[in-house]
Amino acid sequence: TYWAASIILDFTEGLHKLMEDNQVSRSDLARRLGVSPAYITKVLRGNVNFTVDSMVRLVRAVGGEVHVQVAPKTRTKRNNFYKKQGIRKAA
Repeated sequence: TYWAASIILDFTEGLHKLMEDNQVSRSDLARRLGVSPAYITKVLRGNVNFTVDSMVRLVRAVGGEVHVQVAPKTRTKRNNFYKKQGIRKAA
């Protein structure tokens, strides 16, 4: 749940920044998509269940594009500390 919420937050923050950069209001975006301004408010709060299709429609309506990146899991600093010290963590 934490990781999904983090992705939703990144998406909504990015969408909001694009809206600001392109001077698109919530009402403008709602009109472009044929939805209510209340729906756009829910979107920006992260209170909707996004699909890839809805994410693409939202972002393209404000002049952007969506990129999805898959990457290997990053190690925490704590794990790196143990490696540098030559200490094996207990299983």
